[in-house]
Order: sequence, then C-alpha cells, then structure tokens
Amino acid sequence: MITGGVAFDLGPLEELASPKTLRTALKMAMNKAGGVVKGEIQSSAPSRYGYLGKSIRVKSIVYEGGRAIAVVGASRKYQGSKGKFTRGKRKGEGRKFIPGNYAHLVELGHGGPHPATPHPFLVPSYQRSKNAAVQAVSESIQKTIDRLSAKLKR
Repeated sequence: MITGGVAFDLGPLEELASPKTLRTALKMAMNKAGGVVKGEIQSSAPSRYGYLGKSIRVKSIVYEGGRAIAVVGASRKYQGSKGKFTRGKRKGEGRKFIPGNYAHLVELGHGGPHPATPHPFLVPSYQRSKNAAVQAVSESIQKTIDRLSAKLKR
C-alpha cells in the first residue's frame, strides 16, 4: 500500500464557508490531486492490451473532522475483452480482462509454477507526481478561498 500525507491549515476556509462548502472544496481539491497522479500512472502502466492503464480511477473521500484522501488505482468495475477461448469448456466465449484483479501481481510480481518479476508502476508514478499533486491541492484550495472571499466582499 502506498501512503503519503500532507497537512494544510484550513482556518481561513472555516471562517468563510459552511461545513458543506468546506467538504465540497476538499473533495474537489483531492480530485485534482488524484487526477495528477492518475495521469502519471496511466502513462507508465505496462501495456499488453492497454486495459491496465485504462482502468485507473480516482476516488476522493472526505471524513468528518476535515481529513481527506484520494484513492488512485485499478478499478474492478472496468472490463476489457480481447479474443475468444479456443479450447476447453469455455471454447468460443470471449476472454474478459479485469485489471483490478491483476494490477497487484504486475506491480509486485508473484511466485508459483510460472513466476513473474515485479513491474512497478504505481509506486514510482506516485513518487514522481506527489509534488505536483500537493501543488494541485494548494491551488484548488486557494481558488476556493479567493472565490469565497470575493462573494463576501459583494
């Protein structure tokens, strides 16, 4: 699991806005930050059929007390299909690829009768884009503060 943390002082926002507006601002800021990381992950994801990169999604969560996170990773809802089974009881059926089921195996590798070496793409992408993500959060929060203060001046 990849974790990172940044603390922002949201005191000015708490004075200007309602809790609902603050929650919305945090969610928008985390979506922007997640979008930056998502773009980097998609560009560096290993590509056999391209499904792994296409399945990367962002989910932002704002908790009570003002803590917010953005979860970026392969979605289990995304499915790609390529070719058909040529043997066995599923002969003729389409092959489904669900990248959310195998993204961790690509990232970390696996053992077994047909071991595979790791092909890390999540951790290096996060490391490369974390500064840009922090910048995106701070810009988004600053825009919200400016917008709310302009409303109050009217």
